[in-house]
Amino acid sequence: MPGHQAAGARVRVLPIGTNEDFYRPLPPRDEMRCQVLVLGRAHADRVEPVKALVAAFDTHVYGEGWEEHGVRSRGTIYGDDVLAALNSAAASVIFFLNREGDRLVKVGLFDFAAAGGLVVTNYFPAVEEYLQFGKELVGFDSTDDLLRKVRHLLDHPQEAERIRRAGRERVLREHTWRRIWPRILGWLAEGNGEGA
Repeated sequence: MPGHQAAGARVRVLPIGTNEDFYRPLPPRDEMRCQVLVLGRAHADRVEPVKALVAAFDTHVYGEGWEEHGVRSRGTIYGDDVLAALNSAAASVIFFLNREGDRLVKVGLFDFAAAGGLVVTNYFPAVEEYLQFGKELVGFDSTDDLLRKVRHLLDHPQEAERIRRAGRERVLREHTWRRIWPRILGWLAEGNGEGA
């Protein structure tokens, strides 16, 4: 952004949102019940923590590339199966690095919360512009911390449910495309002299 601004361009960071018509709670399925859910491809930063989760908890892993690291994957799932899996798990872990190693505020945080999942992710200050750690999602800063946080959530289900509910409520209140698009259109109108 600074480079574009220096060149005279009007720029903004586009907000992140979810589609609540798709990402919604579905009933849990007995065959998908687990303590921890990991959805995603095996990347280098995820292997150690996922192996530790599998060793410590009833962990379901979905995605590609896990077998070459000795982690059993249940394959890939899509659509309503993802929603059912999110609602069948006590906690769902999202890792914040992409394949290139960049830290991101991932759209999955919003999708999973809207779908009813309890989101656990790497602590990353940029997330707090959208969701509050400890109140609307759970953050960790190491594999050991991840294991401690998951154990705490499992041992304190009422607290876990409060965080799950608060995360979903915040996303639906502020981070859906129905809420975001009017803001974006307002910014565009401002640029054309049509808005305040």
